[in-house]
Amino acid sequence: MGVVKFAERWENSAQRIGNALPRSIRGNLMAESYEEHDSELISLVAHDLKTPVGAASGFLDLVEHSGPLNEKQLQYLSRARASLTRMEQLIASLLDYARIHSGIPLERTVVDIRKLVEETLELLNDVAAQRNISIHLPQNSQPVVALADKRLLGHVISNLLSNAIKYNKRDGEVWIDINEQGSMARVDVRDNGIGIAEEMQRRVFERFFRGVKKNENGRIEGSGLGLAICQSIVDLHGGRIWVEKSVLGEGSTFSFVVPIQPHNAPSSDQISN
Repeated sequence: MGVVKFAERWENSAQRIGNALPRSIRGNLMAESYEEHDSELISLVAHDLKTPVGAASGFLDLVEHSGPLNEKQLQYLSRARASLTRMEQLIASLLDYARIHSGIPLERTVVDIRKLVEETLELLNDVAAQRNISIHLPQNSQPVVALADKRLLGHVISNLLSNAIKYNKRDGEVWIDINEQGSMARVDVRDNGIGIAEEMQRRVFERFFRGVKKNENGRIEGSGLGLAICQSIVDLHGGRIWVEKSVLGEGSTFSFVVPIQPHNAPSSDQISN
């Protein structure tokens, strides 16, 4: 089979599989009444998908190094790799979800939330710069700390900030507020992007649900698991996450709270859940 035909077939197949995976997995799981066994089943599905995806990636590498490729061939390869990347991201999300729901203990430490936000922004600045999105993080005089699993809390912050950038408009803005509310640390992530329809807002934390599918650049790819994972993580910490406000064409504000560090808690020792 010629390189062009191979790339065409793979690109079409990968796109169909990538688009259908969330729907097919959701349908199969719902049909099996999965509430009691969802973590184990999701983990099995994700691990089973890793082998064929890895094999497909290897075949694309072979095609890429099979000889000089023309512009059309390179275009097909690029699109096929994009579909593979989406599938790999879905698998990673499925595994994250399964791990969180398998009863793993939290590795609690005293976390400076502002510092964690700054570390996350360092990883996202290039993505924001590509669309000229400005990110505002006010300088607070007092640190806001939480007794939390740093890695998992970082996952929540990363997902909310990534969404604020992804679902924004070119030259848009993102605002981050961090403060204490009684015994809780609160984080608000606000953007002036495309917003979410009112009837969709109550469903955004459902597994595999995607209320927004397009921005000004067209379709936005995603697994529909990001916010569901965020909710699970925040729940594990004894906190809460919600849509504070969202208006179509004006933007969204997502907020979450987690318990702050007790005054008698050690500042450096790791605390088991």
